[in-house]
Amino acid sequence: MKISKRMLSLFLACLFCIFAFTGCSGDTDTTPEDTTTADTTAADTTTPPTDDKWPEVEGTVIYVDGAAKDGGDGTKDNPFKNIPEAQAKIREIKAGDGLPEGGITVLLASGEYNVTETISFTEEDSGTAESPIRYMSAEKNGAVLTGGTSIPASDFSPLSDEEKARINDEAAKDKVLKIDLTKYGISGTGYDFFINGERLFLSRYPNVSAEDPFLRTGLNDKATNFDILAINEFEEQALAIKERGLNWDIGTLCTAGYLGASYSFEKHSVKELDLEKLNVTLNSKPYYGINVLDKFYFYNIFAETDEF
Repeated sequence: MKISKRMLSLFLACLFCIFAFTGCSGDTDTTPEDTTTADTTAADTTTPPTDDKWPEVEGTVIYVDGAAKDGGDGTKDNPFKNIPEAQAKIREIKAGDGLPEGGITVLLASGEYNVTETISFTEEDSGTAESPIRYMSAEKNGAVLTGGTSIPASDFSPLSDEEKARINDEAAKDKVLKIDLTKYGISGTGYDFFINGERLFLSRYPNVSAEDPFLRTGLNDKATNFDILAINEFEEQALAIKERGLNWDIGTLCTAGYLGASYSFEKHSVKELDLEKLNVTLNSKPYYGINVLDKFYFYNIFAETDEF
């Protein structure tokens, strides 16, 4: 199997030992009322230098920096930490003396802004043609709004000897790192993981990089039981399962593929894996049943952690 220079496992199980880093953008409309004064205690009218290719900053500036300390007031030296704080300040200004001439620009410093709740903009957040409200990054592509969680490399640790023994690929054993994501409030499934912008995949067999990344179904001796998936025993990869499957954890094992119809991609958890007969009993029946030579693969397999 192919081994990359850096190896991680994406093992999404109840215990949630996963090997990954992670990393929306939003825009706003403007339109509302016309006034000439504003509360400047929470805003700085200094226009910062900008890239020639980036729009000029206009009007009163409210500063936001995701790396700032809590309790900021929106000035350049003491910026707000997030967009909702700036949004609340603008609403306060509108409800008081009204929007200043030239409007307000919320300037986001470069960096990541973790968005844990939806940011909603209503008529209450609108400006006017003369006093628009703008939200912009201080640098082109500098501010990133994300619903993900960033995890530093230093938080990862090597596998224990017992865990290494469960990895099928000898070359991968010393290159896999682990992390308990429950410490970051992440549990369950349905997440995407990225390292430096590259999306990671759950450990699987066969690998995405394999010459043929799918197994094929064989004849099912229990034709009416569509929850039993027979593996085509004439395939080299299928024969390898008899040995590799000894280290697979049935409690977390899943299948994915085109079962019953070429347009029906389904995922199912595995109830039982019979390595002798190469039969797989699923916890649910595929919608269109199972045909011979349907394409599928196994995934969420700790023992198959070997590349990304």
